[in-house]
Amino acid sequence: MIPHKDGWAVKTQDAKQASGVFKTKEEAIKRAEEIAENKQTAVIIHKQDGTIQRKIDKNS
Repeated sequence: MIPHKDGWAVKTQDAKQASGVFKTKEEAIKRAEEIAENKQTAVIIHKQDGTIQRKIDKNS
């Protein structure tokens, strides 16, 4: 999950395009968690400045 000019983008690693762009960070986190759970991977949430805020592991 990364900052985007229109809000927050959910993008999987190595993807060329975002899976979606959301106005709020909360909406983006919810969608990112859904994708990560389906793929059994992790969500990496970035701050507005691009640094990592936290990681949520859905690999269980």
